[in-house]
Amino acid sequence: MRTTRYLLFQPRPRVPQSLSGKTGVAKRALPLHQVAANGFCGVKTIVSADIMIDDHFKNLDHFAGTTFLYSQPHNVKMNNGKHKRVQNWLEIASILL
Repeated sequence: MRTTRYLLFQPRPRVPQSLSGKTGVAKRALPLHQVAANGFCGVKTIVSADIMIDDHFKNLDHFAGTTFLYSQPHNVKMNNGKHKRVQNWLEIASILL
């Protein structure tokens, strides 16, 4: 089965360099030929897809598809039991590719 992958990034207000960091890590971990497009959005509640990976519960909790919580210092001690926790992009790649 062929799938189309899109990467959406939410820029941090007043921190323009956050985009290059986020896209750089994702591009190194996921082969470019497997990503159809990159996009940017301010509010992720508009996203309708099969899978969402994020480090904030507020972006994952509303999502109807499969969710992965990307571990970060601000969420490491939190767990609402709804999302599979992943530690890094290599783990994500091993699950999805």
